[in-house]
Amino acid sequence: LRIDPNGRWTVPTAIRAGRTLRDLSLEYYEDPVAGMTAMADVRSAVGLPMSTNMCVTEFAHLPRAARIEPIDIVLGDHHFWGGLTGFVELGRIASALGWGLSMHSNNHAGISLAAMVHAAAATPACTYAADTHYVWLPPGSDLMIGDKLPIVDGRVAVPAAPGLGVELDPD
Repeated sequence: LRIDPNGRWTVPTAIRAGRTLRDLSLEYYEDPVAGMTAMADVRSAVGLPMSTNMCVTEFAHLPRAARIEPIDIVLGDHHFWGGLTGFVELGRIASALGWGLSMHSNNHAGISLAAMVHAAAATPACTYAADTHYVWLPPGSDLMIGDKLPIVDGRVAVPAAPGLGVELDPD
């Protein structure tokens, strides 16, 4: 179970809610408040694993995040972190900092999901299940030719064709 208020709560609300959530075995508490300082305050007060795709979103944020400790898990995104190689580098840094790594749900089309799957497969530190909105993509509305990438038992196989393994629909 993951809870994600998308940074909309106040610190007192996030602390109150977080304390009531402690017994639920949350995998992580994602962005209950906005900003690194507020996240660090909530993390300190509630003792739940904290994750973000909002307050640590680029390499320039890492030194401050390492100092004030707002998170336990960074939710990377190959679009934000410099492509597939940037995501792999994020994995190395997250490991060095003792953080977990997952992927943010910024993959609404097959090409993005294929890139996400390749990035995750190439990043040993990515041990948390990735989020996806791909399951809600209406049939026939993808940007690639052929069927949607299948999700079987919560997993997507790394496409085997050249490149990212999918063919873009030129139309």
